[in-house]
Parts: sequence; C-alpha cells; structure tokens
Amino acid sequence: MRLALTALPAHEAAAVKRRLDSLRTDCGCGLGAIVMLGATGLWVAHTVVAPVAGRSWQSTVALGLLVVFTSTLIGKLLGIALSRIRFHFAVRSLRRRVPLE
Repeated sequence: MRLALTALPAHEAAAVKRRLDSLRTDCGCGLGAIVMLGATGLWVAHTVVAPVAGRSWQSTVALGLLVVFTSTLIGKLLGIALSRIRFHFAVRSLRRRVPLE
C-alpha cells in the first residue's frame, strides 16, 4: 500500500490515506445508532398500537430493552461489515489506479 500511495501526487495520497484510515478504524456506531432508533421506534409503535392482553409492564420493558440491545448490536456489526467492504473496494480501486510491478 505504501508504494501505491507514494506513486500518487502528495495531496491525492494524503486524501486516499485519510479515507483508508477512516474506513479501517470505523467502529460502526453510526449505523448501530440508526438501526437502534428505528427498531426502538417500531417497538414503541407496536406496543402502543397492539398491546398484548395479560402481559405485565415488566415483561414489556424487558422485551423493549432486548430490542434496543439486539438492534444496536446488529447495527454495529452491519456498520463494521460495510466499512470493511468499502475498505477492500477502496484498496482494490487504488491497486487498479496504480499498478505495482
């Protein structure tokens, strides 16, 4: 990678390096938050629109917390996976632009 970056002009190499570093170190928190907010909103809407008779408020809260934590974890893992895929595409694009022989 360093050889490919040195073959680029300095300003372009710095921009590519910043992009690759941000993709490599992305933690997935942004997508995790979006998925968590969406799932929580759907859970609250479902609970208000279609309450289950006989369910205690404790079980409703426990299920809500499970929805929040599970959706956050799924969103975070998706964010990390998407970041890794974008990183590999960026590396492949860089290798195509700067063939090393």
